[in-house]
Amino acid sequence: MPLYACPHCQRRVSVADHALDKEVKCPACAGVFVAEAPAASAASPPTVAPASARLPSTPPPLPREATPDLKLAPSGPALPSFLGIAPFTWRPNRLYRVYVLPQELVFLWAGAGAEATAIGAQFGLIGGLMTAAMRREPKVQVGEGLDLDTVEQLLPSHKHNFRAHLDDLSYVTIDPRSFWLAAMYYQGAHIGVLRFRHRKQGKMSLCLSNYEDMKIALETVPAALGDLVTVNVEWSDYKGRFVRKA
Repeated sequence: MPLYACPHCQRRVSVADHALDKEVKCPACAGVFVAEAPAASAASPPTVAPASARLPSTPPPLPREATPDLKLAPSGPALPSFLGIAPFTWRPNRLYRVYVLPQELVFLWAGAGAEATAIGAQFGLIGGLMTAAMRREPKVQVGEGLDLDTVEQLLPSHKHNFRAHLDDLSYVTIDPRSFWLAAMYYQGAHIGVLRFRHRKQGKMSLCLSNYEDMKIALETVPAALGDLVTVNVEWSDYKGRFVRKA
């Protein structure tokens, strides 16, 4: 019986003589194709393409949870940015990466993290179940080194993303560590706070957890928003941390 290469999966299929010039079903992939009879002058069975020349079959689609995150490569100058956690009372805290533009801050949701750990530790088994439900990560990776065009593309990618233009803000302050936020919102690791009131988002506090993020915020936010920003913090060499201005 002559051998034919299935056009769907490239498996070799033996076809009986009485089935030539008819539709046959591939036993491997169930694909249907016509097994054309060889020409009368042909002395050998049809040539099967070598394995190196065959096109691979299309891989099955990845399940939803295994879909790779979208990563966008910057094409222009990178915008300064810093990370901060916005704590809430009755809903999950939000981790934001804040990009600083002239007269504007852009807040891109970067996932849920520290608040889940705190709730899990506080409420035991029930907290663990809450933790699992709260640990969501964005499909789009939000990181350092993004340019303006990329940030604009990412802005509509999540409902928690928003922009804070100079005209949207009624006040902005940069303050030292808050005992209240540390005690009531499980933000014990933060060293400074960016506070503001947004026209749509309302009053918000953003806890900054390390020296580098605090330094970038102090250098860029007042420069971007001008006199709207009040800086109530300064670095103390004596205490080795940021403290409230005297």
